[in-house]
Amino acid sequence: MNKLSLMVCPHDTAKRPERWFAFAQYLARKLEEPRVVFSPSLGFEDFHQRMASADLIYANPQDTHHLCRERGYQPIARAANLFDEVVIIANQGMVESAPNLSVAALEGRTVASVPSMLPTCLALERLGARGIRPAAVLARDSWLAVMNAVLRKEAPFGFVYKDFFDGLSRLGKRMMRVLDESDDGCIHHSFVLAPGLEGDCQRIADRLFGMHEDHGGRAVLDALDMTRLVPVHASILDKVTALRAVCDRAVQ
Repeated sequence: MNKLSLMVCPHDTAKRPERWFAFAQYLARKLEEPRVVFSPSLGFEDFHQRMASADLIYANPQDTHHLCRERGYQPIARAANLFDEVVIIANQGMVESAPNLSVAALEGRTVASVPSMLPTCLALERLGARGIRPAAVLARDSWLAVMNAVLRKEAPFGFVYKDFFDGLSRLGKRMMRVLDESDDGCIHHSFVLAPGLEGDCQRIADRLFGMHEDHGGRAVLDALDMTRLVPVHASILDKVTALRAVCDRAVQ
């Protein structure tokens, strides 16, 4: 193999994609052979059409699950400090008329979210553990569309990916009231390796796990907001299966 193709979840390349070119260059230097070629995606549709042709992929939890369970990919590494979490929001104007509003108010109400994404499932699991069951999920195709649905009062509440919410401007955050946010650390993006590359797996994993130990690797990780890369526990796939079951029951 003289080329290792790299693809990255579009959410993680939407801002400063040059960070991933730097990652590919670093890994190529450390591997010496093969060269690493980063192929950016135009969006999720493009990413999902091409991802199964890539050798190394940094994928969100549900894509990790699909690639590993249905395509034979192997999860090898994840960021030690980054997890997929969810924020439960309400329109700020509605909160002002009900200052004591809490997540209990979601019982029997409609909530906007992206049903295909795991933060939705995580929110429903958290609420279910408290005996709170929304009446319906108003489906939107992006986290921005979820924010807009809540802002326009198309739905009184919303579930939003925490990483997206944290990236909003101060003004954008002030227009919403956070009722709850998870800190479970149970799901995460992962680097997965294509089938047929088992002979290269340990060598690639060793380079990834050692990145924080040298100056160049630390700089690349810092730019990606990662402290270090660590092995992926196989239980992540079972956790994704369980979360999807929660979501599927709720949005039927």
